[in-house]
Amino acid sequence: MHFKIPFRIVLVQLVVLIGLAVAYLPFDEGGYVRTYSILLGGLSSMLPSAFMAWHLTRPASSPGKAFRKLVYGEIGKLVMTAVIFTAVFIFIKPIDILFFFSSLVVSMLCHVFVPLFWQTSVPLPEELSATQTSDTRN
Repeated sequence: MHFKIPFRIVLVQLVVLIGLAVAYLPFDEGGYVRTYSILLGGLSSMLPSAFMAWHLTRPASSPGKAFRKLVYGEIGKLVMTAVIFTAVFIFIKPIDILFFFSSLVVSMLCHVFVPLFWQTSVPLPEELSATQTSDTRN
């Protein structure tokens, strides 16, 4: 399956978030507070990342517009993060702060580790022609 480069990070964030929540679910005592704290912490990073990924993959007609999209996307990401944090801390009671921030950090670390382990660079023209040549020989 082929995903655009920014969406790869969001996909891994989603998989890791669901994996953490499901893995901790059998150990959560007292109303699943820690499990939903894990989910909310991960979502507070993943949803703004998804917005930024969507914003970055929209076509731009000039470098100036591409830069403007990047800036607006980052501003939108920061605003979304602030709104989600505010909503979680005002409306969700009780919440386990340790588990919330732990899953937030894990979700943010996906931005570091996904490019290391999942090739995110665009292939060079020489690499593309070598791949096409080897495909036609088989």
